[in-house]
Amino acid sequence: MKRIISEKALKQRIRRKLEGDGERLVTNRSERAAMDLGKFMVINCSTSLPRVTGLSLYDLVDLGIDEGVLEPFEAVEFNDGTLIECEVARD
Repeated sequence: MKRIISEKALKQRIRRKLEGDGERLVTNRSERAAMDLGKFMVINCSTSLPRVTGLSLYDLVDLGIDEGVLEPFEAVEFNDGTLIECEVARD
């Protein structure tokens, strides 16, 4: 049984983790910026340069796993009802 977390909780966990590293999760609101850089991107706060671009809403799960804010026993439920389980590859 997976523990379900919400889309909002996922975004907040990522934001907290990135703020500790001097980075920020940014939502591109204009259509043109979203087409060029993706709906979401991670920027370095001191240089304002993007570190990660091209993220869609569902790519935030992969970012959360990479940043260590999601556990293998968790699943993310998005506002549209999509449920994505967090799986970690075992070496």
